[in-house]
Amino acid sequence: MACFSSLGLNENLEKSEMSMDPALIIQVIVSALLLGGVYALIAAGFNVIYGVMDVINCAQADMMMIAMYISFWVFEFYGIHPLLTIFISAPLLFLIGILTQRTIIHRLLGISPQDCHTNV
Repeated sequence: MACFSSLGLNENLEKSEMSMDPALIIQVIVSALLLGGVYALIAAGFNVIYGVMDVINCAQADMMMIAMYISFWVFEFYGIHPLLTIFISAPLLFLIGILTQRTIIHRLLGISPQDCHTNV
C-alpha cells in the first residue's frame, strides 16, 4: 500500500472496507456465466458453419445483431416480451437472409437467378 501514498490514497484501509458484498459477488459470477454462454453459442455457430460449408462465415454476428435490434425495437414500441419477439424476428431474419443471398452472394459468386437451387 505504500506505493499508493503518492496518489493520496489512505494507507490505513480497514479490512471491512476491502471486503465485497456477497450479493455483488454472486451477481458478477452469474453475469460472467451468462456472457460465457453467449460466447459458447457464437463459437458453436462458427463451428457448425465451418464444419458444414468449410467456410468461415462472420456474417452471423451481423445477423444476430439485426435480430437483437428487431427484438429491442418491437419490445420498445409494442411492449411485447423479448422472449416472444423471437416469433417476429426469426421470420424477418429469414427473409433478410434470403434477400441477402439472392442479391449480394449470388452476384459475388456469379450465379444467375435461374441457376439458383433454392425454391423459396
